[in-house]
Amino acid sequence: MAQGLAPKLESVWAIFFVIARSPDETTKQSHNFGSQPEAALRIKSTRGFSLVEMLCSVIILGILVAVFYSVFLSNWKVMEEYSTRAALWQDMDVIIDQFTDNARQASSFEVSVDKKEARFFNRGVLALTYNLRANGSCDVTPTGGAATTLTDRVDFTRSTFDNTNEGRSLVINLALTDQVFERGVTIETSTEIYPRN
Repeated sequence: MAQGLAPKLESVWAIFFVIARSPDETTKQSHNFGSQPEAALRIKSTRGFSLVEMLCSVIILGILVAVFYSVFLSNWKVMEEYSTRAALWQDMDVIIDQFTDNARQASSFEVSVDKKEARFFNRGVLALTYNLRANGSCDVTPTGGAATTLTDRVDFTRSTFDNTNEGRSLVINLALTDQVFERGVTIETSTEIYPRN
């Protein structure tokens, strides 16, 4: 058993010796140890990447990934902001259209002292009430009916109802807001409406 182990150890040492030598010496010379044929111990030199080359590759790859990620993230933020702004304008159009239709059908209106409530009357009878609430909702409540929330993104401090022209016209100043990537997106409009007499 010891006799079978000796050639194996010699082979291991031969391989170790060849690997430990420089690549140029390995290709120029081959070694013959004991009974092993010369061709069996000839190891072709294949030069791999050095540590410096690998580090440079990793650094360049990291820079490219960082640049791609920052461009992707900035484009994503811009796209989300435009999408949110479009959704806010859609909500705004729905509110203004409905408010304008109801105001034109009313014979008269009243605005509360805090300018957060508008009441529409039809021949002296209360028909509808619009409320701007501190929780960000804009509700419309028909007389004897349930309240309907038109949006929940009202900027309460910047939105008001107001009467102008000695009470002959009604102005709605509406601001809607939302958050995109921890940034606020706000849109505003103001519309003056004349109820029918």
